[in-house]
Amino acid sequence: MEREISVLLANENNEELNEIEKFLSKDNNIINIDKASNGKDALEFLMSKNYDLIIVDLILPNVDGFEIIEKAKEIDKHVKIIVVSALSSDIFVKKAISLGASYYMLKPINLNALTKRVADLMEEELLTNNFKSSSNREIEEKISNIFITVGIPA
Repeated sequence: MEREISVLLANENNEELNEIEKFLSKDNNIINIDKASNGKDALEFLMSKNYDLIIVDLILPNVDGFEIIEKAKEIDKHVKIIVVSALSSDIFVKKAISLGASYYMLKPINLNALTKRVADLMEEELLTNNFKSSSNREIEEKISNIFITVGIPA
């Protein structure tokens, strides 16, 4: 199942921004990538467009990444957020996750790992949406089939 994905990248480092954009643009499902090098621009993007995924650094000029996460979740509680940061303290990780981030990756990031996380999150969202759209009877049938497949009586 194909899905068109819109991404917002927010990172003060333009070199990292361009590197992530270049890597993600290889994915045919990603149809839009907006880039912001400061928190103010990222908030403006959030107010004007809907995103499926946000990749954000916590350290940004004007508005920090935590505020970006909060605002993004206010606008769309289903948006997926990956934090990419040099801040490794448990306090920062816990705060980002508690605000709604799905993943927290430490810099320097492995672009292949980032791409894998993006694919995982988008597949999870697709499965969740498909599961929600099914009727209760269809869901019961799917669960029964899974149980039977693994050898558990339904």
